[in-house]
Amino acid sequence: MTRLATIALLIACSVHHLCSTTGLAQEVLAQEADKPKIEFRWLEREKFEGITEEKGYEYSEGGAIGYLHKEPALVVTAAEVEDVQLTNNDLSRNGLSAENYNITIHLTKKARKKLAKNVWGEGKEMRLLTFLIDGKEWGLMRYEIDENKRGVPPQCRAKNFTPSIGFFNKRAKAQRVVDALSPQAKKPLDEELQLLKRNGIASDSDSILDFLRRQQPSEAQQREVAALIKQLSSDKFADREAAAKMLVNMGLVAKAKLVQAAKSKDRETAWRSEKMLKQLDSDGQRAVRNSLVHAMLVVLKSREEGKAVPVLLETLSALKTDHPRDDYAKSCLLE
Repeated sequence: MTRLATIALLIACSVHHLCSTTGLAQEVLAQEADKPKIEFRWLEREKFEGITEEKGYEYSEGGAIGYLHKEPALVVTAAEVEDVQLTNNDLSRNGLSAENYNITIHLTKKARKKLAKNVWGEGKEMRLLTFLIDGKEWGLMRYEIDENKRGVPPQCRAKNFTPSIGFFNKRAKAQRVVDALSPQAKKPLDEELQLLKRNGIASDSDSILDFLRRQQPSEAQQREVAALIKQLSSDKFADREAAAKMLVNMGLVAKAKLVQAAKSKDRETAWRSEKMLKQLDSDGQRAVRNSLVHAMLVVLKSREEGKAVPVLLETLSALKTDHPRDDYAKSCLLE
């Protein structure tokens, strides 16, 4: 993982979304839940402590037992795919189902290099690679490291590795995977640009970087937060409401001082601070801000914005991390 990738992940889990739209939060959660998680994992013929799962499973008719690696060799999204093809093998003449769908994935050169880099072990022996969809094993494929070995199907050679996943007995199951991996799912950037637009953020690189830069609280912002927290104990209800609204809009910039204020001896200040902290940490809010920052990173990545590095470095020290999700991280990291 590169330095920029690590920073991008930390910021993605920390930047607060400025507009608390419940409908948008539900939309984001629904979209994320519907996307299948597709990953490739190496399979070992023996168990290795700390590397493979403790429990093995039978992967061939001969009763051979294999042990899946704990970590994926490659998480596959549309960004790793040049093309994906769906075919149906009608086996009704043999007394079997007419619906046996097979998915062939043409990986990008960059994805194949990443997979080759993640080969575990020594030497150039053949490896076994499993395909997992939403945590369920869907097949096994030979991965040949030795490019000079004879009799190896082209699609199994590391240099031209073209995995196939099958068989699916229902088209809907196969189509869900195809839709997630289709190059059209990543081009153009309409979805990301529309998300930024809905939240009042201009899509040019300077505006995006300015948004990220503002997440680092300045001395002036810290003074403003302190003044607003003091206003939470005002005798006037309208003043207390106004201060609370402004603090919520400031998001994570105000979080550190809100944590302190939640322990205040003033009951009104403590109650309102605790309420705002729960709002900032809600699943819906976190999903929305993760989606928003993910959109920013996708746009910056498409433009190969090297000038994002110093901005992210500048912002990093002021942001607190959450509990990052591996699948989310791999889908949005800049490399």
